[in-house]
Amino acid sequence: MTLAAGAGRAGLADFLSSTGARVRYYRYPMLREGDSEEKLQAMRSYLESSGQQNLHLTIDDQDWSFEGPWVAARSQGSTASMDRISEQYLGSLRLSVRHHERTGDSLASRTTPQILLLHANEVGAANWDALFGWLEDTAIAVRRGREAEDAVRDLLEEQTAAWNRGDLSAFVSGYAEDTVYISPNGVVRGRQALHDQYRR
Repeated sequence: MTLAAGAGRAGLADFLSSTGARVRYYRYPMLREGDSEEKLQAMRSYLESSGQQNLHLTIDDQDWSFEGPWVAARSQGSTASMDRISEQYLGSLRLSVRHHERTGDSLASRTTPQILLLHANEVGAANWDALFGWLEDTAIAVRRGREAEDAVRDLLEEQTAAWNRGDLSAFVSGYAEDTVYISPNGVVRGRQALHDQYRR
């Protein structure tokens, strides 16, 4: 570690200790863990002895590339340019999140946890509220989607079981009272009418 990195960790540790927390994670600058076996092992030993874990990011992005244009626009007082950069910044991060989430879920055949790389800079500080709000909304939408899928799956399983045991009333209970059922035989309106058709 360089002197600056060591001083930064010490400052962070002091700040966290006031809240009862501690430094738990470390990310290698540029994700480079060392150019020799000796350096690699020395750093791993340090992390273990200090109770830190190497944080492997899974969502890489180019958020740092928006900093220069943002600072220039802010210095010029161009709110229109800042708004445009904000839109591009957030759009880029959303694309990165969606891409890496889809890739991870596809490779693992399940929902995989992700670690998003963000750089502490002006453009980030100005737009993180919007970014985190979008992430929270996305997480809620995903959860609701899964809940809806589970509910539909449960309903279909209940209907299958009811059909197999000949319980017609339980089978049609999964349909809405004002259901509209379309088949090659025509249109049936209402749960009771559907029940009567199945009974016939």
